[in-house]
Amino acid sequence: MIVRARVETILGAAVVAATEQGIVSLGFVGGPGDSCQDPSIEQSTEAHKVSQGSARSRLRQVIALVQSSLDGSAPGVSSGLFGLDLHGSDFQLRAWQELRAIPRGETRTYSEVAAALGRPGAQRAVARACATNPVAVLVPCHRVVCASGDIGGYRWGRWRKQLLLDLESAV
Repeated sequence: MIVRARVETILGAAVVAATEQGIVSLGFVGGPGDSCQDPSIEQSTEAHKVSQGSARSRLRQVIALVQSSLDGSAPGVSSGLFGLDLHGSDFQLRAWQELRAIPRGETRTYSEVAAALGRPGAQRAVARACATNPVAVLVPCHRVVCASGDIGGYRWGRWRKQLLLDLESAV
């Protein structure tokens, strides 16, 4: 069973979904100047009516984790409190794991991530893995920037990426 809820965060409204195995998605619904509203995420908020008490309790814990991850007080998803239930190609899964290894407040270039994966020259594949990351913030694709120093694109809006980087460097 997948449980979903809409969460208000400092980055705007988000929809989080989780299974018994872990968090499967976290995406933002829109915001100031966003052209990246994802109708599938917005529509999924309609499916969050959950009758089982244990599922509601799990959702409350997931929501608390998401909010504390944004303010820097979370121990992290890999701490054992919650895992991630990610599905993707072998390369995507490896890339998302590598992104989770980037320390809070630091960034890496697409080239550096590709090299760390043993695939120098696979910057575009890394960029695609970032663009298809189903779990915003918890798999910190926002920490990957262009070699030129530009922050680059972000599925959820460049303003969110910049805000996330600013928040993390301040903590």
